[in-house]
Amino acid sequence: MEHRRSIFGPLLLIAAGAMWLLVKSGNIPSANLWALTHVWPFVLIAAGIGLILRPYWKFTGILLDILIIGGLFAAVVYAPKFGWASPSMGFITWDGSHANFELGTPGSGNIKSQTRTVSDLSCDRGQLSGRSHRFARQSSFR
Repeated sequence: MEHRRSIFGPLLLIAAGAMWLLVKSGNIPSANLWALTHVWPFVLIAAGIGLILRPYWKFTGILLDILIIGGLFAAVVYAPKFGWASPSMGFITWDGSHANFELGTPGSGNIKSQTRTVSDLSCDRGQLSGRSHRFARQSSFR
């Protein structure tokens, strides 16, 4: 039985190197790399189809290796046309130079704080239990 080597690894290295050079030279904006977050489900589907079809057709591996690597490369190059130049995940925002990981809606960035005086704070230690009682013992209420 003949054992065929996959060309996926070498093609991936060539594509990654070419992509790196294109981004470093300014031919492709680095924001286009966010396209990879949009296409990974398609890569998983293609890999699954390849695993199913590999026993039935001897060129399945080569064809899918070329399609997957070519598709990833094309997705990065044409990301703005597909609207993929930003993260696909809702909690990551991209301002052009920095990725911000946020859970929830971003605010204005203005922090307002105020100090309030509390008068007549009384605590009946008999009603407290567990952690609250320890906190009341360690604190000084005045």
